[in-house]
Amino acid sequence: MSRLQQNALPKVHSSLIVDVVPVPSNIPATRGDVSFQFASIDDRGLICFWLFGESADQPSFDSDSITPEGPSSILVCSRVLSVWSSDVNTSYQAINSPIPVGTLDLEKMNMDEVLKSSRSGPSVSGFCFYPFEPSHFLVQALDGRLLHQSRFGLNPSPPRSFGSTNRPPAVTTCLDFSALNSGFFLAGSADGSVRLFKHTINTPLMHWSSTSVQRHSRGQPDLFLNPPSIVQLQWSPKRPAVFFVLDSSANLHVFDLMVNGAGPTVSEKLQVEDPATNTDQPKLSFVVGNYPSCPSFLAVATGDCTRYSTIAGAYASPAAEEAAFMRSYLDTVF
Repeated sequence: MSRLQQNALPKVHSSLIVDVVPVPSNIPATRGDVSFQFASIDDRGLICFWLFGESADQPSFDSDSITPEGPSSILVCSRVLSVWSSDVNTSYQAINSPIPVGTLDLEKMNMDEVLKSSRSGPSVSGFCFYPFEPSHFLVQALDGRLLHQSRFGLNPSPPRSFGSTNRPPAVTTCLDFSALNSGFFLAGSADGSVRLFKHTINTPLMHWSSTSVQRHSRGQPDLFLNPPSIVQLQWSPKRPAVFFVLDSSANLHVFDLMVNGAGPTVSEKLQVEDPATNTDQPKLSFVVGNYPSCPSFLAVATGDCTRYSTIAGAYASPAAEEAAFMRSYLDTVF
C-alpha cells in the first residue's frame, strides 16, 4: 500500500476492535456485484459501518484534500474500495440512558468529541445483527446485558435489553441467530451456560447451565468447579433442532432438541495442539457448512491449523417432521 493510501485510512477506532461482522442485506445480489457492508466495534462501544465494493477505475487523490477524520476517507486496494460510511456510539451513555442512540455526525465532530462521548474503559465485547432486520443489532455489554440498538437514530422496539437468569448476569461471549427458526437466537456465556431467546422477549426461554453442558464431557473432573466459558456457537444450517457449542476447553457439544432438551446429545474433545506453534491453548473457532458439491462439514481452526471433518448424517440431514416439531417446541417453551 502506498504512503498516500495509508494516510487515507480513516482514524475512527481509537480503542481495541473486538468484533467485525457483515451487515445482513435483504437486497438480492446481482451477477458480478460484490458490494456489501460490514461493521466493526471497539471495546468502548463505537461501531463503524463500512461499504466494500469493486470499482472499475481507481480514483485520483489530491493529498491536500484528504482529511483522516473525514467520512470521505478511502482505502484503495487494487480495484477494491472500502469506504467508511457512518458510526454509532453504543457506549456508557447509551447503556445507562433510555434515550435512543443515533448516528454520529462526524462531519461536525472531531475525534476528541467522539472519544468524549465514549466510556473511558472497555464496556462491550461484541455485537450481532438481526438477520431479518439489518438496521437492528445486539450489543454484548460487559455488565452482562444484551442491548438492543439500532442505526439511523431509530428508536428500537422493546425489549431494549435481554437479561439472564443468573445474578449477577454472566457476560455474553457469543451470539447466533437461527436461519431456520426466525427470531430465535442463542447466547453463550463466560460462565459456561447457553441461553435460548426470542427477539420479542427479554428473558431466556431456555437456559442450559454449565453443569448440564459439561456433564457430557469426558476426562475433565474439575469442570463443575471451574467451568470453561463458551467460545462460539452456531445453529445447524440444515437442521432447525440442532446447534453446536464450543467451549474454551476445546469441547465441542452438539445439541439435538428432538432427542434431548436438557443438554447436549454428544460431546467430543477436540485435538487442539498446533504442531507449528507447539502450544496447547491456541485460539479456537469453528464453522459448520453445507454446499451442494460436498457433504455437511465441520471446520475447526486452532492457531494456524484448520481441520475439516464430515458431520454424521444424523446431524446433517433434517429429520422427518423436524420443522413441525420445532414450531411446537418453541411454542411450548414460551
